[in-house]
Amino acid sequence: MKKTIFALRFALLAYSGTLQAQLAITEAMSSEATTFTQGGVTNIVPANSDYWELSNFSTNAIDLSGYKMADEGAGLGGAYSAPFDGLTISAGETILFVQDSVNTTEQALRDWWGPGLSNSVRIVFYHNYGLSANGDGMSVWDASDNLVDHVHIDAATQGSSFTYNPATGVFGILSTNGVGGAFQAATTDDVGSPGVTTGPVPLTITLQPTNTTVVSGSTAMLAANAQGLPHPKYQWNFNGSPISGATDAAFIIPNALTNNAGTYAVVVTNGVEVVTSSNAVLSVNPAATPPTILVAPKDIVAFIGQSVALTVQGQGNPGPTYQWKFNGSPLAGQTTSQLALTGLQTNNSGAYTVVLANSAGTTNVSANVLITRKPNLVITEVQSSENSGPAANADWWELSNLDDFSVDLYGYRWDDNSANLGVAYTITNHVVIRPGESVILVESSAPGVMTADKFKAWWGVSNLPADLQIIVYIANGVGLSGTSDQVNLWNQAALVETDAIGKVAGVQLSTSPAGRTFIRNPDTGIFSGNSTTGLSTNGFNGAFIAASNGDIGSPGWIVDPLHLTIVSHSTSVDLNWNSTTGRSYTIWYKNAITDGSWTSLTNVTATSSSTTITDALGSTSRLYRASGTIH
Repeated sequence: MKKTIFALRFALLAYSGTLQAQLAITEAMSSEATTFTQGGVTNIVPANSDYWELSNFSTNAIDLSGYKMADEGAGLGGAYSAPFDGLTISAGETILFVQDSVNTTEQALRDWWGPGLSNSVRIVFYHNYGLSANGDGMSVWDASDNLVDHVHIDAATQGSSFTYNPATGVFGILSTNGVGGAFQAATTDDVGSPGVTTGPVPLTITLQPTNTTVVSGSTAMLAANAQGLPHPKYQWNFNGSPISGATDAAFIIPNALTNNAGTYAVVVTNGVEVVTSSNAVLSVNPAATPPTILVAPKDIVAFIGQSVALTVQGQGNPGPTYQWKFNGSPLAGQTTSQLALTGLQTNNSGAYTVVLANSAGTTNVSANVLITRKPNLVITEVQSSENSGPAANADWWELSNLDDFSVDLYGYRWDDNSANLGVAYTITNHVVIRPGESVILVESSAPGVMTADKFKAWWGVSNLPADLQIIVYIANGVGLSGTSDQVNLWNQAALVETDAIGKVAGVQLSTSPAGRTFIRNPDTGIFSGNSTTGLSTNGFNGAFIAASNGDIGSPGWIVDPLHLTIVSHSTSVDLNWNSTTGRSYTIWYKNAITDGSWTSLTNVTATSSSTTITDALGSTSRLYRASGTIH
């Protein structure tokens, strides 16, 4: 036994960079119960705080100073270390990390869980980085920014914490009262096992890499899989030596050549155990083959001034050469697999073709690029807090086209206040928004929970535009908070969040009272997102009371600021204003500023984005005003 323990410790020391794997995230609660059942009677109670637990499965204490944490949306760039400052986790210890949004004292937490929570369990409070009930994750990095552990959390079942499968170590099963140390809290119907784990899970390779043969110039992939707790980490070896950066379950060689042929194996460790896979032999066939397209460049719509990159991935033996063409003409010097186009103008619109060639043949593929001026797309309404009720209503926001041409929203992406393209929701359908039209984007926690028909029933079919387009999205971590948030929208071509041209629109929201939407002021054109001045009011600017739940808003309807221009002639005047096709406008007049009331001159239904009428007033002078209606 002593020899075995010594050999294991020697192997761990010899295998650098793995000791942090001795730690594992073993439980997380992202949706706390709001009920408490006792003696057959169920009462409503306040929800408690999100929490997660970190367990040390090693035989040594670990200094956590400098460690960092963040939820799934923030990533390492948004991580912070305050909860770990001066903190050491003992061998075999589990520490609870609790968000201070509700519970702020250790006694409050112990009152919540009661005697089932051991007095020996340490509790550490942290700020921000709550876990979304609609899906989220938690990551921990060590002081050198190496990832220690990450778990993904699916949409929650209220009142049940997530933990790991004691047979596989895979995180994500729901706690069950009486199973694996789980118990019911003392003051709510929550079920979890805070401070208690079922112990480590043996490290096992469940998928061994296999012998593989590929053609030179093509992609080669060797794959393995392992399970256990702490979670497995991988290191691939080639002919017995570690491959730098090859630390994923799969090892991919994009352009395998004959010098890549040899023996591969993967070493798997979790800081407690080390196991090595069987060997797999990669053979690379040098036979000449004509080029083929593996990944084709995609059609793209960009704005004037933006930069885009078209990329092709091909294979062949010998490896193919590349030549890009624009509308059939070769582009000088563009002979790599990627074509970068910068400072785009409308004359850059057209067909871009790349020709792949080698001694065995040629092939080609094209992508269309369309460059337009940046459209005036505006976020005109947001609801981040709904009234409670029997219907499964959800957050939504409204995008309106205040320009004079239609825009296809395919590929557009949006995110909340994390403003991160990496986790943004992408519109995958060709939704065309016409001039003067508004489109609704509404969240659904799961397929079918919210649909276009359910949204219309919520607000009342007769209250909404007959042709209202509704996009239902399911996106983990992209939701709106009623206690301040943002909506940020980028076009299909934006490569980074800071692309000022590709950033189409963005608004900030303050705390929202339930049942009211934030709106864009039609007189100023400003979306304030302010709970005092920026909320919808029943009967104003098209706002109405929803058919169910009493929410107030104007989904699908907008009012544009009117700008009336007057051109005088000898016996008449021309009155012109910006208009929206299909909307009704009334022109009023007074013969003198001292007149007590306005008189209606005419009512016009607009047929274009600009409307002009003539008033044959003779020698009389008049004052004019215009008003428009959205119904």
